[in-house]
Amino acid sequence: MRPERLPEDHYNEAIEFLTGVFPRSQDAPIVSRELRHWKYYVPHPFAKQSRCYVFRDEEGLTAHAGFSPVQYATADGIRTSFQVIDWAGAPRRPGAGFLLFQALWKEADSHLGVGGSNDAVRLMRRIPTLRKVDQMVHCAYPLRPWKLLRESPWSWKSPLKLARSWRWRLARKRFNLDRWKATPVERVSEADAALLVPASDGRYAPLRRVPDLVNYWLQCPVAKVRAWRLEYAGAAAGFLVLAFLRKEVRIVDLVVSRPSAPLAEAFSLAIDLAAHDRDVCEVSGASSAAPVIHAMVDAGMIPRGTSEIFLGDPRKVFPPNQPIEVNLTIGDGFYLQAAPPSFLSF
Repeated sequence: MRPERLPEDHYNEAIEFLTGVFPRSQDAPIVSRELRHWKYYVPHPFAKQSRCYVFRDEEGLTAHAGFSPVQYATADGIRTSFQVIDWAGAPRRPGAGFLLFQALWKEADSHLGVGGSNDAVRLMRRIPTLRKVDQMVHCAYPLRPWKLLRESPWSWKSPLKLARSWRWRLARKRFNLDRWKATPVERVSEADAALLVPASDGRYAPLRRVPDLVNYWLQCPVAKVRAWRLEYAGAAAGFLVLAFLRKEVRIVDLVVSRPSAPLAEAFSLAIDLAAHDRDVCEVSGASSAAPVIHAMVDAGMIPRGTSEIFLGDPRKVFPPNQPIEVNLTIGDGFYLQAAPPSFLSF
């Protein structure tokens, strides 16, 4: 079988297949026509062509996978990668989903597996060409504990969770943020490109960000995505992107490009900006980069879980001992939300 790109006007075929594989997904985001258009058919700065792939036989579709492109900025140049999303195989063709994933490996220098269902993680662990390279740490901060209580299912543990959320909220260190300024931007220009390069000092392979990638995020149809240009001590210092979802805000990306600008203070600023929406209960973020994790914790965010990261690197483009950066911009991490929301800080 050879993978084929599924045209956008085959929406009904795709949805019939996916809801057949995932029977309780009829009202899930996976079936949203608008979301599929953005994920797979709106031009992406790292993949101009459509990004929905399928296998089929004489009876119809046998596998489905979305190609979510990623790039890394390494000392040896730009390296390409991807993660599959909306990944499914027909029960009548066991292994078809994996074979489609395997067929896409040649489309990039490397391929990623980040978290996912228990079945997906078990599969990743069994693929000999994939190696576990790190884990992404999920952190959260409770903005409004009482609202978290009202929006969460009640159980005998609820009063204890409320008390814990209040303790976490009150323990947050309050930085003096007078030297910081956040300016909202509707669209990012090429003049901002340098602000999207994190001051990582070679401690990890950073994700490559370009202005058009941020602009692509801003078009997401299922989240209100907003961006700010950051200044520190009167000089441009980076970018912040937040996704406002139902009752929660996720830190899509936070880049500090000036080594002198404290990253923990930037995360504290992100928490304050998220809190301006009075309907929001919680702000969360995730990263595999140690300096970013430490900064989130220093800003008062609480580590609340991890996602395993698997890397397939057939062309050996990454040094074996160098960590790679993974965050919520990869796959569907910043916009996919359960109904009702599930909160990390409660």
